[in-house]
Amino acid sequence: MALPKTRIRNYKQLQENVSAALTRLHNNKYVVNSILIYQRYFDQRPGRIPVQ
Repeated sequence: MALPKTRIRNYKQLQENVSAALTRLHNNKYVVNSILIYQRYFDQRPGRIPVQ
């Protein structure tokens, strides 16, 4: 499959998309940590392995 000729022009847009995605991942990390903490302390079923 041939690369589109607009590849160079779209590079800046790609950088912005990657930056936005990384920002979302960074924000989601706090949500995931909160869920893991919730599970660790409030979901203490027998035999459950705590998520590190």
